[in-house]
Amino acid sequence: LIVPVAVTALSLAFHRANGQSRPQKSVFVLNSYRVDYDWTRDQVKGIHAQFKESGFDIETLVDFLDVRRDTAYKTNFPRNYEARFAARKFDLVVTTGDEALELLASNPALFPGVPVAFGGASERRVLDALPRQRFTGVVEVFADSPMLDMALQLHPGTRRLVLLTDTTPLSPPLIGG
Repeated sequence: LIVPVAVTALSLAFHRANGQSRPQKSVFVLNSYRVDYDWTRDQVKGIHAQFKESGFDIETLVDFLDVRRDTAYKTNFPRNYEARFAARKFDLVVTTGDEALELLASNPALFPGVPVAFGGASERRVLDALPRQRFTGVVEVFADSPMLDMALQLHPGTRRLVLLTDTTPLSPPLIGG
């Protein structure tokens, strides 16, 4: 779902008059998780596919926060931003996951004035505080009750359910922490 939002954001950001050629645009994609995480890989693949189909000439730069291994990403990324990206002009930033969105929302000096399209975000505290003039996207809703109901329907004799998780930033929201 993030892909249609990003393409719509691009269309609005890159509106052109009839008959004019479309200039190349630059999009930065910031992922919360690492490149070998299937969900992240699928998001990036979908973003690239939709951009290709959009008809726009889009240069895409993709980066990964890897929040599960780099617990200092909140300080590392902003510190490295100046050297890596400050001189570049991006027309749109796309984020996947809560951590990437929160990082941009809490650091307005990162990509100042650039519109942000997000997906895979569910942290209400962050979503409710976003300035809508700059941020748009798709909210991820984890439907735990319907999923558990279905599991119990498929296995009606179940008497005990065990949830295994870890203590990384991804897990506490899933278990109500």
